[in-house]
Amino acid sequence: MAAKTLNKYIISRILAPFMLGLTIIMMMLCMERLLRLIQLVTQHNAPTSKVLEFITYLIPHYLGLALPASLFLGILLGIRRLQDDSELAIIQAVGVSPRRLYAPVAMIIIPAIIIMFILTGYAQPLSRYAYRINVHNLSTENPLNNIRPKVFTTLDEDLTIRVDKVNANQTLEGIFIVQNNVIEDTKVMIVAKQALMLNDSRTQERLLLFQDGSILKQNLKNNTINEITFKSYPWSLNNLLTERYGPRGQDEREMNFQELVRGHVATVKTKATQNQISTELHSRVIQSLTLIFLALWAIPLALIGSGRTGKATGILAGVALLIFYEKLLGLGEAYAAQGLAHNLVALWLPFAIFGTCGFMFMHYKMPNFIHHTKASTTQPEAP
Repeated sequence: MAAKTLNKYIISRILAPFMLGLTIIMMMLCMERLLRLIQLVTQHNAPTSKVLEFITYLIPHYLGLALPASLFLGILLGIRRLQDDSELAIIQAVGVSPRRLYAPVAMIIIPAIIIMFILTGYAQPLSRYAYRINVHNLSTENPLNNIRPKVFTTLDEDLTIRVDKVNANQTLEGIFIVQNNVIEDTKVMIVAKQALMLNDSRTQERLLLFQDGSILKQNLKNNTINEITFKSYPWSLNNLLTERYGPRGQDEREMNFQELVRGHVATVKTKATQNQISTELHSRVIQSLTLIFLALWAIPLALIGSGRTGKATGILAGVALLIFYEKLLGLGEAYAAQGLAHNLVALWLPFAIFGTCGFMFMHYKMPNFIHHTKASTTQPEAP
């Protein structure tokens, strides 16, 4: 019963800073992308609710980034609080080993590893695909959204358009269009006073209805020009619409664990190479298993020094360690994906070194920290 009570107490001490850190990191990551999403939605005249929808798709990705960092800081700050309040010295005084701290920490780490496997293996590929397909659909929903007034805009490799004014109601003013037909060896120029974007409810065709203008068709073979004037002329935009984004699994980041193991998604032709697929699989497994070693580093770092100086030293050292480790894994992943290094060397070797050094740090240093804490708290005051 005493062991269960101690475990619950230590877990409660860790969960408070962990949840606070997770909330702050998630907010920072979302704010970083929020401005770009607002710009994207505004540019394409989409409802502002689209921003919230896009952020929702990004939550699994950001959660995968925030969970390890917030868990590491939660353990570090929670254990440090136990030391600052002299509770570690009391725990050791009643005969509890310092390494007993790892039992309640493991109760947090194990569920976190399971969550990370679910996030990286299944939630992130699905949410990433949903995010990409919605951004793609938004960008191609109206091909005229990228048109800027008094600027020649290339909508297709054979089509250039210039307008004097773009109104909020999808009306264009002062239109000049040049379209080349390589097969027929002709050039078509359309000049119109204004044009309105329409949808044909019968054929589901998207049209640009020109008003008060003329069409000039030049035959480049014999250099002849034919001109037609019009009051109203419908022009199809279907040839400007980009194809659908396509099925999930076009690259390795959209594949789940089973698909990465197989090396492909059924009925989908992937653009990823086998090196990229293999590296993605190893990287996701390492990303989840790294949580095992976080406690090996976090608890000893929490016990470095005393007072505010020691607390800052442990936090700074921990943050620097995590950044260095992530950068090292990122570099290894880049080399392995290009086939310049084997996954065992590029990814698993840094992982093994990180874990081994953490175990040695915990084994040789933590008892000294606890002993020093106990001695300093029981030392009598000077007269």
